[in-house]
Amino acid sequence: MTSCAGVSLSRLQTEFNQLYQEREACLSQGPESGPDVTKVKSIPCIEQAEAAFFDLAQSAKSAADTAHDQRTKIALLRLAGLSLWQSGRGAEKEGNALVNHIFLEGESICKAVEEKAKRGEIYGAPRDCALLAILPALVWHSEYKRRLEGLKREAPSEHGKEELSRIIENYANKTVLFLSDKKEEVRNHTGLSRSVMGYIDQVEKSSFCNFRMAEEIVLRHEMYRDLEQQVDSQFRIMSQETGLNRKNDCR
Repeated sequence: MTSCAGVSLSRLQTEFNQLYQEREACLSQGPESGPDVTKVKSIPCIEQAEAAFFDLAQSAKSAADTAHDQRTKIALLRLAGLSLWQSGRGAEKEGNALVNHIFLEGESICKAVEEKAKRGEIYGAPRDCALLAILPALVWHSEYKRRLEGLKREAPSEHGKEELSRIIENYANKTVLFLSDKKEEVRNHTGLSRSVMGYIDQVEKSSFCNFRMAEEIVLRHEMYRDLEQQVDSQFRIMSQETGLNRKNDCR
């Protein structure tokens, strides 16, 4: 792992790209389908890559703390946040505290930079600020997807029901509704490309549709059937906010 002091953005970005490629190559070693498809995290190279992503997140955050240029600081915060997301530890206690810190710091700096950009004083950081704005939703979507995949392959139990109920209760607010709220804010960033907005729309739709896993689990097991109304209620809330429909948009 590289030292934090004096590490350039380009060097850290190169490290991120290399780790991503290594992790994707490792994923290709896992099962493509079947009951073991969600167990690829047990592959040693996956665990090593995710640990390295977490270290990279800390290095990028330390570099951001010492950066003087605001746009460079934003880029380093974006890199730290995406590294945490890729580490799979962004929802854990230590990782989530860092995610929240990066999100709030990024929000503050991006607001200042955007004000200068609107006045034509500087070119802003629309892509990086957009990704920082949706960072918590990226982290929680991945975490809830992982947990739901785990529940799908487990036998029903009281513990599983409690966990499923918590996921159903919190899923919308931490993913789809959060994204929907941030979209309007991000849309007004000076110089934001259509491709970035398209990516955010894609993440919103993916988050919405992946909630169908909760519905599948509830309908599959009699023990969980009394959670069906709760699932339907959350889907209605998300549909009203986004205009998405689980039958037409989640095929």
